[in-house]
Amino acid sequence: MNTFGGGGQRADFDLNPGEWLVAVLRREAAGIPEAVQFETNTGRKSQWYGDLFFRGDVSNYLAMPRLAAPPGQMIVGLVMRTGGGCCNGIQNIVSIESPTSTPWRFPADANVDCKDYHPRIGGGQEEVGGFNRGQYKLANACDSSDGTPFHTFLNYGVNGADYVDFIFTFEDANTWCSGYRQSGHSSWGTKTFTKDIEIYTGDANFGPWTEVATDSHSTWHNGATNTFPDDGTTTQWTPTAPSKYLLVRTRTNHNQFNGILTMRFLQLKLSTPPN
Repeated sequence: MNTFGGGGQRADFDLNPGEWLVAVLRREAAGIPEAVQFETNTGRKSQWYGDLFFRGDVSNYLAMPRLAAPPGQMIVGLVMRTGGGCCNGIQNIVSIESPTSTPWRFPADANVDCKDYHPRIGGGQEEVGGFNRGQYKLANACDSSDGTPFHTFLNYGVNGADYVDFIFTFEDANTWCSGYRQSGHSSWGTKTFTKDIEIYTGDANFGPWTEVATDSHSTWHNGATNTFPDDGTTTQWTPTAPSKYLLVRTRTNHNQFNGILTMRFLQLKLSTPPN
């Protein structure tokens, strides 16, 4: 973070895994913002940023009202005052549900478009549509019903250097995604279940992408029941920005020799801040 009007570079305030911002504290002098401090859900606080004149003794400044996210939410943006040159200061915060309170949703219920891709079909930019190019498409696993599942197209699975991409397109480009979970279909055996994955976010359909998580999923499944009481096939992360697209890249299954992937149910953890 930089300070201006004579300030210099200050040390970064890095968040730990499972930590997010919940409050902003402000100090000013004669109506001019002079110092700001950030507080996390764990109670940890940053140093004071700004503080050009008193060098740590911020009690010399007038305390402004503490800006805190509502319970169960986290701060994802700042609303700055308008006018006043370079020293406008922070007027308000923007918050969304925190990862612990963000709801798990079936993508179909949130109008999320779900498609699968393979690097050897259309250079990875042509929808595959699963087995039979449409019958076993990814969208089948994206609602709460136990109908036709997702099954990879014949000979286009995760063998060798091959991988399978799932790209989710959100209705709102200001969507914050913080979790992905899935379960395979036992009719083809647990070897066809997802194992090693990489997760990315982006604002264009085919990238560039920003990696947000990697994980290895187990062979747990709940049969025809669409709930997830076990976390062995769940991946969560703390988002740092909203996105229009989510990419889940599956690198391996559990040693099914044809590289087949199956999926019975799939959910995302989604939040969109109010307008």
